[in-house]
Amino acid sequence: MQTSPEIVFFLWLNANAQTPAWVVEAARFSTSGLPWLLPVLALGDGLRSPAGRKACLRIAAGMALAWLCAHTMRNHLDLPRPAALQLGMQWMQHGQGKGFPSLHAAGALAFAYGVALAGRPWFWRALAWAGAAAICWSRICLGLHFPMDVICGGLIGAVGARLAFGFPWRRQMAAARSSGIAGSEA
Repeated sequence: MQTSPEIVFFLWLNANAQTPAWVVEAARFSTSGLPWLLPVLALGDGLRSPAGRKACLRIAAGMALAWLCAHTMRNHLDLPRPAALQLGMQWMQHGQGKGFPSLHAAGALAFAYGVALAGRPWFWRALAWAGAAAICWSRICLGLHFPMDVICGGLIGAVGARLAFGFPWRRQMAAARSSGIAGSEA
């Protein structure tokens, strides 16, 4: 029997009985604590200025769009979690219901990409991307998602953030139209 590369990668990242306890605890914190801690820290920093408040609203909108899209997809696609297929080891109590796409990954990547699009200082961008990576890794390490669940959730998160911040070429086209550069009539 041939095993898919995704299952091989999942089993490689999934914690097992030989995994040090501190790795499992770090993954548990990453999956339970970081999704709350990172936005609270960013919100505390962002609320100090009008531009920061606007950025926080856009980041939240991107996360909401990503979550809504991922949740809708999950309700229409019946793709199981690893535990439902009796693969790997599940390190947190979690249902065996639908797992595709990962809502955690969608939210984490929407947050990180939103922080980057908002032009926040490098420290916050680095923290957001590191946190998103830790959250995504933890979902696989703890046996809650397959890698493709996380990758697709992350892509949905990136699209949600991009939609919340708008597309740069649309602003450039609008500016060109208002200055009379584009669309001149012959």
